[in-house]
Amino acid sequence: MSGPRGYIFCESERANELDAILAQAATAPVRFKEYVEADLDSATLARVTAAGFETYLRPQAKQSLELGAQPSDAIPTPPEAGFAADTPGIVEPQPVWIAQPDKRHDPRLKRRFAQLASQVPRGKPKRGPMRLALNGSLTTERRQTLEDLGVRLLNFRKAYYQVEVPPSVREAVKALPFVASLRAYDLLDSVSSDLLRALADHDDAGRPPTLATYDALTHHAEDTGRLSSRLKAMPGVTFVAASVDAVRFCAVGSDALLARVATLPQVRMLTPVRAARLAVDHIRPLCGVAAAGGEVPLMGEGQIIAILDSGITDHPDFKGRIKSKIGFDGCDPEDIYGHGLHVAGIAAGSGAASGGVLRGIAPAAELVVIGMRRDNGELALPLDLGDLLRVAVDNGARIINCSWGTPVGAVYDSAALSVDRFVCAHPDVLVVFAAGNKGDARSGTHSLWTVGSPATAKNALAVGASGTDRINIDKTWNVYDSNLFANPAGAARMTPAIDEVALLSSAGPTDTRGIKPDLTAPGVWVLAPRLAGGPLPYEPFDAYGGQYGYLHGTSMAAPVVAGAAAILRQHLLASGPPPSAALMRALLISATRPMPALDHPAAPPIGYPDFDQGFGRLDLATLLPVSGSPSGRTIMFDDVPNDDPRRALTSGVRPGDNGRSLRRYSFTAKPGAVDQMRITLAWTDAPGADVQNDLQLLVTTPSNKQIVGNPDHKLDRIFGPPDAGDPFISDRHNTVEQVRIPSPEAGEYRVRVWARNTVYPPQGYALAICGELTGTLHADP
Repeated sequence: MSGPRGYIFCESERANELDAILAQAATAPVRFKEYVEADLDSATLARVTAAGFETYLRPQAKQSLELGAQPSDAIPTPPEAGFAADTPGIVEPQPVWIAQPDKRHDPRLKRRFAQLASQVPRGKPKRGPMRLALNGSLTTERRQTLEDLGVRLLNFRKAYYQVEVPPSVREAVKALPFVASLRAYDLLDSVSSDLLRALADHDDAGRPPTLATYDALTHHAEDTGRLSSRLKAMPGVTFVAASVDAVRFCAVGSDALLARVATLPQVRMLTPVRAARLAVDHIRPLCGVAAAGGEVPLMGEGQIIAILDSGITDHPDFKGRIKSKIGFDGCDPEDIYGHGLHVAGIAAGSGAASGGVLRGIAPAAELVVIGMRRDNGELALPLDLGDLLRVAVDNGARIINCSWGTPVGAVYDSAALSVDRFVCAHPDVLVVFAAGNKGDARSGTHSLWTVGSPATAKNALAVGASGTDRINIDKTWNVYDSNLFANPAGAARMTPAIDEVALLSSAGPTDTRGIKPDLTAPGVWVLAPRLAGGPLPYEPFDAYGGQYGYLHGTSMAAPVVAGAAAILRQHLLASGPPPSAALMRALLISATRPMPALDHPAAPPIGYPDFDQGFGRLDLATLLPVSGSPSGRTIMFDDVPNDDPRRALTSGVRPGDNGRSLRRYSFTAKPGAVDQMRITLAWTDAPGADVQNDLQLLVTTPSNKQIVGNPDHKLDRIFGPPDAGDPFISDRHNTVEQVRIPSPEAGEYRVRVWARNTVYPPQGYALAICGELTGTLHADP
């Protein structure tokens, strides 16, 4: 009788010993390079354990639905929530389900899609890429089988691989034992939920189709030129621009024209373009830069922060520290609006105009200021945001703050795609985006699915707003804006509220179920340099000659994090090489304090991290040595680049293949530790809406309790049957996984970083361990 499916970690030199133990197993084991998958009955498990092999038992198969991502096109029903894994000694999440307002589940959008689809002639032949679903992960063996048949992998989205398949081998591909389905890429795949929502809103207003701008994302770079030519030749279409993987055009958006464009074989996704908006002392102690009893001896010296905003104007707080002042695409870098000035002051103001009282987070950092606000108030954003971000990098910045975005309703659009592509090409550049100010409580409770783009980018750090501790201000949220914030939520005070998410802060998840924002920082009643006579509605502050003013929003929270990143980067450079953006994300997310979750009556508890605060409120004092911190506080990390074939990971590597699927680590916690231990895995993923290269984190404590990454995050966890290369109850939606242990026991901890599925291997990563540790971090060679 076979037992539960298990995974046995095995060094290659002990492979024959393990094979002998498993020779009597009911089913043949499957060997990978660093582990073996096998059915483990109690007797076999006892023999394996007695021989000193570490095992991981997969809990019995249970399924938590991943909405819109099944191989079947049937719309799923909510699963039963609240069940727990049965395997003792393993800390596993419980899945929950919430309705997603997207094209496959929202009745209003489904009706609007039916109208659009009526414009497509019946029986029209399907051309272009197809959608391939596999039973299990993409192993090296499966990849080779597909490539031998001439299949080209393009992208991964909603549990399907976008592939090019020669017509002559399609039946052969369908017949492969690991292929679940192969189908044409259809209209429902190529129109975005945001497009259908815009069309439905237009219909509800009773307006005829009007001139609008659209982005058509392509399947691959070769498609962009062909699609540009097709659109230029199409009546009623005005070509605007093209990037590596998108074409922008203007047209009167009739159903007939949009359906025609969406069914072109080069089009992966058609989505509307919306105007981007600027997302509009005391803060340093709140984010742990200046702790009680003394200051961190770090002020951002040697660091360059880029501020991409409305520009900057002369102010004593920036004297001698503006390295470059640039106008992008003809914009004036002189700030006549006041937003960029305020944002720059939060990140790096010296406080000179206040006698050093009202300093920014990194008051010794230099600034590269790029003005990008046109005279009409619009932002000068290129189709490929990499063209804008590259200006900052060319001027020396490795931290870029963007306190702006587009309110797209949590959609991963062409802007987010271009940011992910840019960070992949510049893996040492940390890009910080404001999550947006579309949070509202019109029904009396906080809304989900409001985060903006490009904050939906996987490789960017998206920042939401939390409160401050000011006690001299008496205002509730419904007084601030009675239309947006109804009771009971609106009755809450705006401040003091250190450990509360600001109601104006946009919330996730993204349309691919990802955690956004990543973290929060103070964004309410933030005092920073003010433009006298500017149009922004500053809350009054009369001291220091009126040179400072209060503003609210995630625009104010983002530069708090950018400034903190400069402090952290200075600390890391003092003893090592320049950190990757993945390591910076891992450490900043490690330096957070979870806050109480906001109430969402329409959804069951999501768990931690959640979609209002991400991983919590930034507090560098939990990470860096400050006055009063434990003497043994240590940061250990491994920063693995993609181009390191010895350490980067590829899913499903079999014995004899090049590469590896897993790396093992160990470290030791000190006795009597009071610091919370945090183990965080982050990676810079290939561009694409879903996670393209999925890694998993597994931590084993000294008492042999096993904890998977993000164990308390409960939304749409995959509790499916085990398959080759996928030993975990996976978080498949996020490029950050973390394990927190509040009272860590002393002794040796073991960490496994595993490549579950890699569409574009190999995949590097950053692993960071923070706490009261001793010795060094040991890793596989």
